[in-house]
Amino acid sequence: METNYNTVNVSCETLGVFPFPNMRLYLRPSGGSPPQAVTDVKTRSVRRPSGSYDVLLHRTFMINELSSKGATVFECILELPGTTYFQSKRIAYFPGRVSLLFHIHFLSSPTDRKSKVFGHIH
Repeated sequence: METNYNTVNVSCETLGVFPFPNMRLYLRPSGGSPPQAVTDVKTRSVRRPSGSYDVLLHRTFMINELSSKGATVFECILELPGTTYFQSKRIAYFPGRVSLLFHIHFLSSPTDRKSKVFGHIH
């Protein structure tokens, strides 16, 4: 994925889950505004030989789409249909950082409570 100094790339990934997950990305602007579902997300999925799934969703935001006065929080939601499993991860973008890539990662097993949330400055 290409990036330049006017974009923020956000991705959410889950590996080795079953059944096929529902994943959604939300934008939570600063100032207490309600979260906004991001609808133009690109999704890629792979079914493993074991029957589990790897799913990646991502979106590139233009800097001017994000808050210029405070943090913009990105939230990724993972749900497994037919179960009560739900996981949510958030990461904040602060204005003034030029080109960023944020990646929210859900590890392979819903029973494995470890997860990673990190950002990279390019």
